[in-house]
Amino acid sequence: MSRAADVGRKMSTARYDANVRSVASVRRQIITVHLGQCGTQIGTKFWDLVAHEHSLDKNGHVIDGQDNENVIMDTLFDEAIEMIHGAKSTYFPRAVFMDLEPTVINDVMTSASKNFYEPARMVRTSNETGGNFARVRGAMGGELINIGCEAIRAVVEECDLPDGALMIRGAAGGAGGGIAPEICAFLRSYLNYVYVNEVVPSNLLPAAPTESYNYILATNLVMPQADLIIKYDNFKVMNMIQRICGPDYEPTWNSLNHQIVQSFANLTSERFKHPGCRACAGSELTANLQVFPSFKHITPAMGPISASMNVSHNHIWKPELLLGMSFANENNFLDVDSEGKIFAMTTTFRGNFDFNEVYGAVQRILGRASKFSPRFVAWTQPIKLSLITTPISMPKHFFPPWEPQMLFRMTNESGIKTHYLEWLDKYCQLLNRGAFQASYTKEGMDLAEFQDAFENIKTVCSDYGRAVDGFLFEEDAEDGSTE
Repeated sequence: MSRAADVGRKMSTARYDANVRSVASVRRQIITVHLGQCGTQIGTKFWDLVAHEHSLDKNGHVIDGQDNENVIMDTLFDEAIEMIHGAKSTYFPRAVFMDLEPTVINDVMTSASKNFYEPARMVRTSNETGGNFARVRGAMGGELINIGCEAIRAVVEECDLPDGALMIRGAAGGAGGGIAPEICAFLRSYLNYVYVNEVVPSNLLPAAPTESYNYILATNLVMPQADLIIKYDNFKVMNMIQRICGPDYEPTWNSLNHQIVQSFANLTSERFKHPGCRACAGSELTANLQVFPSFKHITPAMGPISASMNVSHNHIWKPELLLGMSFANENNFLDVDSEGKIFAMTTTFRGNFDFNEVYGAVQRILGRASKFSPRFVAWTQPIKLSLITTPISMPKHFFPPWEPQMLFRMTNESGIKTHYLEWLDKYCQLLNRGAFQASYTKEGMDLAEFQDAFENIKTVCSDYGRAVDGFLFEEDAEDGSTE
């Protein structure tokens, strides 16, 4: 049994059952988990955005005179009553931050927002990972996993009706890659779903020679534990920002993180209750793919991504134009084969849209006359539609600016296999030469794990290629193979 599952057994089932009320009276609640330096930095930007949309200040108090009637506080926040200050409510994020190195989390706890976060949910140790995936998977990560799972257990017990978890991590990092499988296993023991959002390394912007090892090994281990794996490429995000601001603009880490959290926050859209809202949950991406359990790999996109010198940021966009933009490669957060087939797709329109106009645009995209219809497989109804009429808002320090009308799209498509095949090629180049293997094996990893990771990711690529016509399991039944 994993360390995470062992910790999970300590949870009081009686207390959990006593806290669960009827679904009709309680809104389901979401927990977020932020792993490593990448997950922590993106996580703080996400909570800056959510706090702004919920009219909360840096201390978790509702800003005087601000209207937060269009949001459901309980979806993402825990509430505490300060009896000393006239029973004033204080809201703090239902989030757990975890890192082996204390620096980044300490920076958060000494920032202007230090009172916004619950200190018991900021978990860190004093270890140096060196970006080594195997070192974190060994004894070094055990302490962090145990403490982190206890913190998550406490958060779950305080929920009336816990639903699912959103995780954000760096896929090729030490902490983010090494402890994510154990944390996901723990979360799945008590929640309905776990969606892993990860920043993946870029082929065009390498940061370390062992990135391919870390990425393939980390992906292989987290796949069985996650319901969805949603991918963001920093290099693609950089290109998005430069398209908006011009090629001379130098993107900062803050601007990259601000761009990513726009899409990440879309997964929590059920917190809005403005009339006309219909949140599109991640389950919409898996409903039609139950017969393909390995198809968990999601490509996000958004629109518009337009040059500021060509189109003003207050332009009114037609739904069909936004849909067409979202299919362009430059609007995707991950570089995939644009000729790949789409198995499932969610579209969330945010802003002042007319539902009938949006619905008509979606139907025309699927029509035979549309140039985009060949992108969809013929054996399922691939598009799920969501409309959030709550006006878009963001903190003043966020960059780049949001448009008043936006589209967020997530797809499960066969084009993802080109992304994995490129990284498998780099992985095999190192593997065949035995490069850097000693630094992994001395931390307790077996050489067989390298081969298993290669075979499993290769099988995913093969499955995506064979499922385009919906005959994956029919072919297996005929030839008796399971590859």
